[in-house]
Amino acid sequence: MFDSICLKPLDCSHRSPLITAMFPSLSAIGALVVANIASIAVAQQPGTLKTEGNPTISVKECGANGCSQKDHKLVLDANWRWIHTDDSENCYTGNMWDDSICADGTTCAAKCQVEAVDAGDYENTYGITAIPGGVKLSFVTGTNVGSRLFLLEDDDNYKLFKLNNREFLVGDLNVFKVF
Repeated sequence: MFDSICLKPLDCSHRSPLITAMFPSLSAIGALVVANIASIAVAQQPGTLKTEGNPTISVKECGANGCSQKDHKLVLDANWRWIHTDDSENCYTGNMWDDSICADGTTCAAKCQVEAVDAGDYENTYGITAIPGGVKLSFVTGTNVGSRLFLLEDDDNYKLFKLNNREFLVGDLNVFKVF
């Protein structure tokens, strides 16, 4: 048993005094669980300047009883979104966090907002254009390069695919099969 969070059992000078004081005989795994639970409470705030304008894509799922089709929203990864303070100051500029705003993760999460992307920005800024049944992705749009999208099951959950012994098809092309 370890007495605190310690990645190197012989050098625990970096351990958390708070975790050690609260849980003196907690195992390393238990301490990591507590640390992860504590970190869940700290998250970036949602932006309030725009309304999310998610594009949609049609997904067809086939099984023993035939196929069904459902439209799913797409959402842009936070790495491509504007992260700012209440007074519209950038929290992240270039490839660095602004230390005057984001001295640490907790402070940054409390002060910074991840802004929504409206329908116009999906197309004009990120090159994500709705087409029948899906979207077209442009790699370069103005000064923006690339994008990363996730498929949503509903407004609060990502779509999860269970591909074991199933195929993942794009159009009529068999592009991925898991056994």
